[in-house]
Amino acid sequence: MKKIIFTLLFLTLSTTCFAESTFNGIYLGAGAGYESGDTKFVDGVTNANVKANFDSPTYNINLGLGHSILHFLYLGAGLRYEGFSDAKASGKNDNGESVELKNAYFVMLTPGLLITQRTLLYANLGAGEADVKYSQGSSVKSITPTSGPHNSWSGIYGIGLKQGLNDYVAIGAEYDHVAAGSAGLANNISSLGYNEASVNLTFYL
Repeated sequence: MKKIIFTLLFLTLSTTCFAESTFNGIYLGAGAGYESGDTKFVDGVTNANVKANFDSPTYNINLGLGHSILHFLYLGAGLRYEGFSDAKASGKNDNGESVELKNAYFVMLTPGLLITQRTLLYANLGAGEADVKYSQGSSVKSITPTSGPHNSWSGIYGIGLKQGLNDYVAIGAEYDHVAAGSAGLANNISSLGYNEASVNLTFYL
């Protein structure tokens, strides 16, 4: 009887450990959520430092490739596009100045831990570019004519959890932070960063 019990236990553990992970292969996913952040820039009239906050609904599209390692570790790599509907921060002095985050692109690494073959705890690590539009009022343009789109190299990091519904589909949630450097932004924008929380749906091929 003991041999039968141990045999059944061994077979159960073997099936669990060596089952094919939901998260193996090419993936295509989309997410939606909300972000909030802040930016610092110099007022074109008073030359004072201004810090302004912004928030917006956000969405993302992800494409990449991932695979389990030793049946309990995971590594993925891919691309992400982020869009925003109203991520705009305005100055306090009514000079018509504003900073608007239009979209962002990232190359991502996704190391993770397979809690089960259908449950993945993972981290997001990546670098990319944020597209920012800086606008000035007519009273400021003659002093510091730097209106227009600006691109800045940016870093992203975060954590997430995915649950496989079957061998090909997973749902999940994640929290990320993005920091944009001043390089590439308008000369009088010193920083821009935001936090975002989102839910996602991913298909694996």
